[in-house]
Amino acid sequence: MVKNQHYIPQFYLNRFGTNGKIDIFDIKNNKYIKNSNISNWACEKYFYDIDLTKNNYIFFFFFFE
Repeated sequence: MVKNQHYIPQFYLNRFGTNGKIDIFDIKNNKYIKNSNISNWACEKYFYDIDLTKNNYIFFFFFFE
């Protein structure tokens, strides 16, 4: 499985930068970050993965006639 999963696709982020780099303003820390790699932003580790070891998953049942 992919470890670093983007919740905003990288091809969208590429439109806001050049050569795989973008400038970011971090509102939480009030910081300007220049020429940062796109691969480091708008992503989380295992964002789309489901942990089946926990009992918090949902079962879907489909009934066909």
